[in-house]
Amino acid sequence: MLPFMPGRRTVDKERAFFAIFSTMIGAVEIARMLPDPAMREKVPASTRDFLLCSFGPPQS
Repeated sequence: MLPFMPGRRTVDKERAFFAIFSTMIGAVEIARMLPDPAMREKVPASTRDFLLCSFGPPQS
């Protein structure tokens, strides 16, 4: 997965990998604990949007 991570240097790609995947795993675990189906969908969607804004290409 490292070649697909944002960053120029390997150390930057590793840092992004750990941050992105840790955040995604946490979102899945939190969503699984929620009783409301709408909230279960909202957690990963919000997390995805946050990560795309944080690590995605610059917005024009």
